[in-house]
Amino acid sequence: DGLPLDTFLSRREAQGQPLEESELRHLLRPLLEGLAHVHAEDVLHRDIKPGNVFVRRRDGQPVLLNFGAAKEYLGSKLRSRDPDRPPFRPPYAAPEQVEDAGHLGPWTDLYAVGALMWRVVSGSAPPSAESRSFALVRGRTDPLVIDERTGGGRFSAGLLAVMRKCLHLDEGQRPQSAEALLALLEGERPTPVPEPVPPNPPPPRPVAERAVGTVFRDALKSDGEGPQMVVLPTGRFRMGSPSDEADRNSNEGPVRTVTISQRIAMGRYEVTFADYDRFVSATGRARPGDEGWGRGRRPVINVSQEDAKAYATWLSAQTGKTYRLPSESEWEYAARAGTETAYSWGNEIGVNRANYDGSGSKWSNRKTSPVGSFEPNAFGLYDMHGNVWEWVEDCYHDNYKGAPTDGSAWTTNCSGSHRAVVRGGSWIDYPHGLRSAYRFGSTPSSRNYFDGGFRLVQDLNP
Repeated sequence: DGLPLDTFLSRREAQGQPLEESELRHLLRPLLEGLAHVHAEDVLHRDIKPGNVFVRRRDGQPVLLNFGAAKEYLGSKLRSRDPDRPPFRPPYAAPEQVEDAGHLGPWTDLYAVGALMWRVVSGSAPPSAESRSFALVRGRTDPLVIDERTGGGRFSAGLLAVMRKCLHLDEGQRPQSAEALLALLEGERPTPVPEPVPPNPPPPRPVAERAVGTVFRDALKSDGEGPQMVVLPTGRFRMGSPSDEADRNSNEGPVRTVTISQRIAMGRYEVTFADYDRFVSATGRARPGDEGWGRGRRPVINVSQEDAKAYATWLSAQTGKTYRLPSESEWEYAARAGTETAYSWGNEIGVNRANYDGSGSKWSNRKTSPVGSFEPNAFGLYDMHGNVWEWVEDCYHDNYKGAPTDGSAWTTNCSGSHRAVVRGGSWIDYPHGLRSAYRFGSTPSSRNYFDGGFRLVQDLNP
């Protein structure tokens, strides 16, 4: 007993009671858990739309109907179970379905899930993938715009970012599995609607209650503010590279599942010269050179791991919060942002997605770029691939045998002479060095890196 989702939504909207974020999440979790089971059987639904989702009256749980369009996914080939290929529903169909381009996979169904989210958030069906591609090819603006105004302010920035990722026209930039999409949603919660301020307002919300995706800066005791931070979701991910990933190295395995249960915020950008120079002025520490490229919003370079830790200690004292270098697993979790591909946007490096040798940008193989010059990943983090290498807390090990699985830094039983891990690649490196799993070790005290910098994390209360 219940209603199709399209009828259910129309009735609620006619009553002036559109779904809130908590109700949307209530629908998404069981829907994605069901898709995960379906995809595990090598089956795609291929026709997810409001009319094919049935909402049970007794518990509000969704049931996915009509597998008549399902196709069997066998390695790199797809075979239809029905020789009469059913028509696709453009507003909810991924571009690889309607344009006969790209490859079908779990990400195809997840585009439709993103389209369902758009239907709930906006109150209407999304523009078709075909019309969006048509506009972009002709140099026009994508008709599907997702920003802070989408949904009339009823939905959190974190949820809107996840929806934006699901609706990406590039299949490689979408979550690659239902489990990956669940990981993106894990730990998020909507930002509550502000209530009228009473005569004696309560104290500000503590950092521990900030919603996933919230961007903030802490005030410094000496004046000014610290770097911009983004609250990340907790979750689990597969760390390392699979044996068939192009250009993989043996030190990127064995692949293991790591749980990130400590709530953290991570630097939205790499620490900039503007951030670091405040520390230099306050402490008298050596001023790193900028190679003549400029300071300000460019990432600080020519700093050692020891310098980075000293900056974190100073920032902690200035703000009363706990700042530190990320562990290697926290860094890779943040870089992947729910993906399992070589880069957070897919398995191909593409053009002008990051600053590296051959990127097509004006900084490629010449110098660092101002932070935030390229698109962020699904967690809202910029330059996790390229621009400058980033120090992490861990010492270097030749592989992951015996590595912790709880997200903590691995600082014992280091391989050979003590080296610290750096991640992410830089403006002078080839694409393979920008892969999410790529890693190597460097001397912690060395400052002679015009391609090396860092970003910090802040521990949030449980």
